[in-house]
Amino acid sequence: MAQTQGLMDSLLKTTEEHLENIIVALAKEHGFDAESAIEKHVHSVQWQVGLDMPDPSSTLLNKKGKKAKAKKDPNAPKKAKNAYMFYSAEKNAEIKTKLSTEQDDGTLKAPKGSEVAKEIGKMWQTLTEVEKQPYQEMHAKAKVKYEAEMEAYNTSKGE
Repeated sequence: MAQTQGLMDSLLKTTEEHLENIIVALAKEHGFDAESAIEKHVHSVQWQVGLDMPDPSSTLLNKKGKKAKAKKDPNAPKKAKNAYMFYSAEKNAEIKTKLSTEQDDGTLKAPKGSEVAKEIGKMWQTLTEVEKQPYQEMHAKAKVKYEAEMEAYNTSKGE
């Protein structure tokens, strides 16, 4: 058992040395900081092995060098839809039927979602400010509702 443990430790050390050499070579080739990359790797391995380390996503940087994005609270209220999203939801079914094509067996084939979105976007761009007004009013109401829900959420969260 002790011999196996010694062999495993030796293998792990050799592997780590090779990985460090690879990271240093890649750092030179691609112009990033090798020391921080090695530190991230070691930290990640320690976390995966189960050592008492914090979750790396909460402390490490992402690929672009920025701090990793915090996880959203699933209980937090959803943001209000904007005016275009209200318009899109209203026109979606209409555009789907308009763009549907008949197949050989007589059934209708639904268009791709991207085709529907492009068509709705074109229609939205052609609307005048007066025609957009009802959707902007829906957005304003939804925004007020969201802000009230967010305020209630923050006060309950603070308690």
